[in-house]
Order: sequence, then C-alpha cells, then structure tokens
Amino acid sequence: MQTRSRKDHHVVVLDQEQRNLLHLLASGLPDTAIARRMCLAPRTLARRIASLYEMLHADNRFQAGAAAERLGLLDGDGPAGSSTRLAG
Repeated sequence: MQTRSRKDHHVVVLDQEQRNLLHLLASGLPDTAIARRMCLAPRTLARRIASLYEMLHADNRFQAGAAAERLGLLDGDGPAGSSTRLAG
C-alpha cells in the first residue's frame, strides 16, 4: 500500500492594506520605499511583511509572490474590502 502526502488546504483572507503590501512587494520595491508609501515605520512594516509571509506559508518575497500568483491574489486590484482564496 502506498501513502501519499496530502497538502492541507487553508484559506487566505487579505484586507485591502495587506493586498496593497503584497502588490508593493511583488513590484520589487525595497522595504524603505514601501514603508514610505504606506506611511509606516520600518519595524512596523517588517512585522506586517512577516505576518503576510506566515499567511502565505512563505519564507521570502519570491515564495510569497509565487503563492500570491498561484492564488490569484495579484490579479487586478480586487474588491475594496477583502479577498479570500483557498490555498492548496
């Protein structure tokens, strides 16, 4: 009998600020530029990026961008409120 590993599905819910951060990260801007655009202190931005990585099960920008693309989170601006996608 063979066993297959099964990926657990999880739901990713992003509010508008998180979607904006995701788009800025995907655009390749450095943290300092993102912090200025979002009117955030660098440490606050770092915490928000870490939270976003955790939600996307990513360890870095590349993985976060790949996960966001796979989930369709980078398509257009999306709704003004929030976005929910099933990850798998």
